[in-house]
Amino acid sequence: MSLPRLALFLFCFAMTAMTVQSEKPGHCPKPPPDTVTICIVKCQSDADCPEGKKCCNYGCTRDCYAPVKPHLKACPTDLKLEPNCDYKCDKKQDCCHDEICCYNGCGFQCVAASEGR
Repeated sequence: MSLPRLALFLFCFAMTAMTVQSEKPGHCPKPPPDTVTICIVKCQSDADCPEGKKCCNYGCTRDCYAPVKPHLKACPTDLKLEPNCDYKCDKKQDCCHDEICCYNGCGFQCVAASEGR
């Protein structure tokens, strides 16, 4: 390998090693339901954000926000509900307060969570 190619290889390797970012703990908070975002990119990764904030993506906007803790709750195993085939919540959507969206035997509804996995 010629000296210029070796130098280029080492430079690229060093730049790649320097750009490896560790992700900060927590999850990005959900935006309020009627949030309208304009396309502004203020960060590319968590490393671009100050201590205690994560780079979060909302539509085409990327900005630093305080993270929320991941949910450590699970649907109760002894779910004693009248089966209701309505979808009153979405599995991926959080419910209000200390509730989570659980399958009730026919549909989904918000119920009080139990300490989980």
